[in-house]
Amino acid sequence: MLKHWGNRGPVEIEAKRTFTYRQVQWIAERGKIAFRFPERHPFNPVPLLRLCLAAGSTQKAVDAIFDGVWGKGLSGDNPEHWKTFCEAVGLTEEEANEKISDPEIKSLLRNNGEEAIDAGVFGVPTMLIGDKLFWGNDCCEMLGEYLLNPELFESAEMKRLENLPGM
Repeated sequence: MLKHWGNRGPVEIEAKRTFTYRQVQWIAERGKIAFRFPERHPFNPVPLLRLCLAAGSTQKAVDAIFDGVWGKGLSGDNPEHWKTFCEAVGLTEEEANEKISDPEIKSLLRNNGEEAIDAGVFGVPTMLIGDKLFWGNDCCEMLGEYLLNPELFESAEMKRLENLPGM
């Protein structure tokens, strides 16, 4: 997505990298959330994304992968951790390796990315409710309000914002 939209990731800007890492740690500590930043970041997420698809994209698979990366601090592309991730989603290494190499899984991941871009997704985390995007941890309160009041963006001022000129 970064490439598609012409954005640089937070880690590509030194000051933003440090701030982002500290902010994520602070949010976790403040919320008393078990959290450990991965040993290396960023890392190539493609194998884990394919693994999640191979495991059926279930809540269990998503939680297991997130726990490995963000709970235990395991780098998602470190071969030493692959078995741990596979077992966490209920697959053997052999099953996982076969499934993530399947052209159907590869195609599904590409299609998912294209669908996200087509919907306007430009970063993670993003929640898509109908045609409305909610990006970032700091938008959760706005998302909650929108769910309670789907007319939130229908005011004259909110509509005016949609038509302000860009660059």
